[in-house]
Amino acid sequence: MNIYDGWIYYINESDIGRVYKIKTDGTERQRVNNTIAHQMYVLDDWIYYNGWEGKLYRMKTDGSEFKTMTGFSAGSLCVSNGWMYFTPHKERYSIHMMKIDGTGMVRVGNDEFCHNVQVVGDWIFYGCSAGLCKIRTNGQERTVLTEDEAWSVNISGEWIYYFTEDPDDFTKANIYKIRPDGTGRTSLGFDKLVDEFNVIGDQLYYENVSFDIFKMKTDGTQKALVD
Repeated sequence: MNIYDGWIYYINESDIGRVYKIKTDGTERQRVNNTIAHQMYVLDDWIYYNGWEGKLYRMKTDGSEFKTMTGFSAGSLCVSNGWMYFTPHKERYSIHMMKIDGTGMVRVGNDEFCHNVQVVGDWIFYGCSAGLCKIRTNGQERTVLTEDEAWSVNISGEWIYYFTEDPDDFTKANIYKIRPDGTGRTSLGFDKLVDEFNVIGDQLYYENVSFDIFKMKTDGTQKALVD
């Protein structure tokens, strides 16, 4: 799920994974185009995403100007400061970065089987077998922030938001926030297993496995269903 210019962009699993958008007030739900996507990232009027077969693509937020970005499969796409960050399947899901014109691809760090890559400034935040980690874009200063198995990593302001599966009930998830230095880990509550979520301002939006979209304050209060 991504929020851009007053719209929530999400992959609609009830429509075989096509990209949809809906206004943040719950109105004007619509399909962007017939593309089937696995992951996506929205920035500067562009949607960057993995197709059903794993290759990377981009298109405008109105569904126009479709373009193939890579000829190989990759996951955990993030776009920041003119660079695409992703985890190629053929490279054991290690973190790579490439310019948005498709040139200059390099590997970052030594971790493998990475996921939920997010970039802020010159820091890359991601989940892996060690937990929630961060590393400089130059591959230096790799740090483990928490040993939680962190999914749907989102960064807003001075906090990192993520969820973990409930170890006692695999159908539930616990949503957490933690500071980028690893302090202040706080639970925001449980729900059905979360598919993805995003944060804008003081609102956290998420979709659960029943395809329900909720919003709540970033302190865990005022939870409500987005109709």
